[in-house]
Amino acid sequence: MKSSAVVATLIADPRSIRLSDAHIARLAQGVGGFDSQRWLDEGVAADLLEEATAAREARTADVGTLEEAIEAGTVGFARVRLGALGPDGEDRLAEQAITVRCLQRPDGSLAEPGDDEADLVAVVARSY
Repeated sequence: MKSSAVVATLIADPRSIRLSDAHIARLAQGVGGFDSQRWLDEGVAADLLEEATAAREARTADVGTLEEAIEAGTVGFARVRLGALGPDGEDRLAEQAITVRCLQRPDGSLAEPGDDEADLVAVVARSY
């Protein structure tokens, strides 16, 4: 059972303790106990992270131009070289309700002050 299809919380009140479907599923896998809620951290949370990462990657396109970034950014995320945006790129993105969400190094790590802008990749997406 996929963890995103179940409630991933343990519900307790003073009169009774009820287990969520996620907890029951984890118990069936041999993980359980009320003394620790590590099952959530190690089981359900890992499943949710895997699903979220896969969904993000499926909605992210690597593009080469500002126009392609605008097109991809309207339906998901786009990775584009910062230099490809040009001097008015952020303004043109904003006209389409798209913003630069973060700057990354080519290896995917976050940019740091002092990084060479020619090497950076901008991740763009719709602004909400």
